[in-house]
Amino acid sequence: MNRLRQHYNNILEEDLLLKQNPRNIQRIVKISTINLNNSSKNYSIDEKLIVPNLVAAELLGGQSCKNNRSKKSIANFKLLKDSLIGFQVCFRKDRLYSLLEKLFLVVAPNTKSFKAYSKNQLLDSNGITLSITSPLLFPEFEENYNLFEYSSAYDLSLSTTSKSKQESILLLSGFQIPFVKENF
Repeated sequence: MNRLRQHYNNILEEDLLLKQNPRNIQRIVKISTINLNNSSKNYSIDEKLIVPNLVAAELLGGQSCKNNRSKKSIANFKLLKDSLIGFQVCFRKDRLYSLLEKLFLVVAPNTKSFKAYSKNQLLDSNGITLSITSPLLFPEFEENYNLFEYSSAYDLSLSTTSKSKQESILLLSGFQIPFVKENF
């Protein structure tokens, strides 16, 4: 079992139970999914450009990706119907916690420009959106960095079951995800 999953099951669940005081134990806040997305206008021109990004995402999560295709033609964007525009991967359960562990315990501390996340990055109530500028920050790609040299940025959406921003902050701070302290 993953370290972050054990931390959630053994420690964080009990803390959240005491702090939230829900009517039902199933209403305790938890991380439900992580969605990893990538899209580019260049994919519709040359579909071979998606291969390094697709392989990087599959190596990162250990599961296959779903290709996104355009639903209709748009002349202003020079986009044809059914042309490839990106891909997405949805992580749940064990793969969710393994990706979370890599992201917050390995990649974020090793990034020079990383300080903390802003509370403004939180969505309305149930999640946070991050951008991974380069997949080369992950340890899986250190040996074969030349294959993934031209891969583009990923959008990562972390969804929780919370009903307010405070619950999301409470959950994410329980995983020791750093947030910038705002002075009022």
